[in-house]
Amino acid sequence: MTFLEEKPQWKLRSLLIAKQAITELNARYCRALDWLDAGALEAVFWPDARIDYGFFVGNASEFVKTVIAMEQGAARRWHTCHNLLITIKGERAQAESYGISHGFTGARQPGGSILRGTLP
Repeated sequence: MTFLEEKPQWKLRSLLIAKQAITELNARYCRALDWLDAGALEAVFWPDARIDYGFFVGNASEFVKTVIAMEQGAARRWHTCHNLLITIKGERAQAESYGISHGFTGARQPGGSILRGTLP
């Protein structure tokens, strides 16, 4: 029996809708960081969310302030998330993805390139 065969159609639709919503949430997170949009970044977290990214441990509102201040140091930013894996069990979901960010300062340095974070 395949994954599709073992779930009633209404459950499968609900599962796919939930996974799509989580996928879009992940994309909104990256977009908010790219555009330094603190309001949009706050909207991807529950108000009482606890964040632990290693460099930051605390609540969501403090994370937003901290990460926006950090990101303002780059002239341009690109955030992407890959290999999104979403597991849903009952009313709970867990998602994991790999995040990659690129940024450059805009400073011109001898021998620099946009790939290394500077403009030639």
